[in-house]
Amino acid sequence: MVSIDPELADSARAAVDRPDPVASTAVDRDRLVRLIATLPLTLRSVVVLHDVYDLSHDEIATQLEISSAVSRVRLHRARRQLRSTGTAELVVGNSALVEPAGATDGDALAV
Repeated sequence: MVSIDPELADSARAAVDRPDPVASTAVDRDRLVRLIATLPLTLRSVVVLHDVYDLSHDEIATQLEISSAVSRVRLHRARRQLRSTGTAELVVGNSALVEPAGATDGDALAV
């Protein structure tokens, strides 16, 4: 019969319960890259210039030959689309139940 050290068993259980943060970050980053790639070029370019290259809306406007107001609108639309697409991907990927906005108990939809 093999004896298991209680501290080692607790450590192993904790490792199983807690996913590797580096692996989790890599998965999140890959998922985000895939989601950004689904955006139309006009929206994707603003997201990349603003969030990756840290350009201001005035700098983006100069680079893309658009107004800074258009840059702001495109960033807002891109983020809204990413949230919507990302939520749908999570729901479909997990076969979860989704409650429509304003739903009451029992109105959940199976996806």
